[in-house]
Amino acid sequence: MKYQKKRKDLFKIFGEKAKEMEEFVEENEMDLKKNGSIFQLFTYYNSRFPDFVPIMDQLLDEGD
Repeated sequence: MKYQKKRKDLFKIFGEKAKEMEEFVEENEMDLKKNGSIFQLFTYYNSRFPDFVPIMDQLLDEGD
């Protein structure tokens, strides 16, 4: 999925959770110009859903 690189436009993706996501970024002093920060943001967003399974766990398990 393509996303807007402009900070204010990025949060629109999250719909009604946009404010919560902005607060998460501010509280954690994240630099959204870094790909790792974008990954963290989406991981946090996805973790808000009941059946969330962290992708990092899946990626790390593949190497075993």
